[in-house]
Amino acid sequence: MLRRYSQTYESLYGPIPRDSRNGRVYTADTLRLFLDVRTAVNRGDKVEDAFQTLNTDLQVTPKAQPPTLANNEALALLRSLHDRIQLLESEIKALRSLPRPKSSLEIIRDWLKGLLTHLQ
Repeated sequence: MLRRYSQTYESLYGPIPRDSRNGRVYTADTLRLFLDVRTAVNRGDKVEDAFQTLNTDLQVTPKAQPPTLANNEALALLRSLHDRIQLLESEIKALRSLPRPKSSLEIIRDWLKGLLTHLQ
């Protein structure tokens, strides 16, 4: 019973807190709710319906649903993202076309060549 009710509870209201060994930590209110759900199920109610009916005593809010966007809003966000990506790609291309600074070894090699030319 506890596992089944826990899974239903978590699907409706979010995860039950867990301990360091990943075991569920039940509050007294949650356990009382489970007992009330069991009583309702024994009377013939469905588990989900019992949870939704009985949760008013327990201070639990249903799991938040992700916000939905209208098609126009989603399309505007995608266009904005696309424009930003194009801008970043052009900036990367411009940076890659800049002359690369010389490494320390190249500077020393050029200095030695100049020194040898000067000494000859």
